Amino acid sequence: MAILLPDGLATPALVIDMDVLESNIARMAEASRVQGFALRPHDKAHKCAQIADLQLQAGAPGLSVDTIGEAEAFAQVGVDDLFIAYPVWLDADKAHRLRRLADDAALKAGVESVEGVQRLGNAVRGSDRPVEVLVEVDSGSRRTGVQPHTAGQVAKAAADAGLSVAGVFTFPGHGYGQDART
Repeated sequence: MAILLPDGLATPALVIDMDVLESNIARMAEASRVQGFALRPHDKAHKCAQIADLQLQAGAPGLSVDTIGEAEAFAQVGVDDLFIAYPVWLDADKAHRLRRLADDAALKAGVESVEGVQRLGNAVRGSDRPVEVLVEVDSGSRRTGVQPHTAGQVAKAAADAGLSVAGVFTFPGHGYGQDART
């Protein structure tokens, strides 16, 4: 299917077929409702406040992002439930920014090390809202995350650091680019 672009459109440019976008959002929202799970879309595909708003209106409880900067940007436009789905490692500046963010939004963060959760616990201690963590488990991509047998150690360290442990998550990135027919 060829997409006809308006004359004079400077490319590269984002061009969205709103009918397709809205249909996809509705279909995913319905599938999650029917199957009994909460769908938390990732901003990776769009990085767009208006699309995030459509996803939230369709029932998403919040948004997943990769960085503190992305979380800040979405919090500024009213997204108040955010999951930073890339393990955080805080220096002084990021710790200050994350603490400010934790005061303004329900915040979940990915973690993958004892040292990382200690830094996070120190950064958000005393914030207005508790910060939840999810321990990232490496599912084979060897990109980020802990080996499954060490996830409990990181979770215990998070609890010891005063963080609420919400569970585990994984990123199966090694599945990208695979032929679904094989």
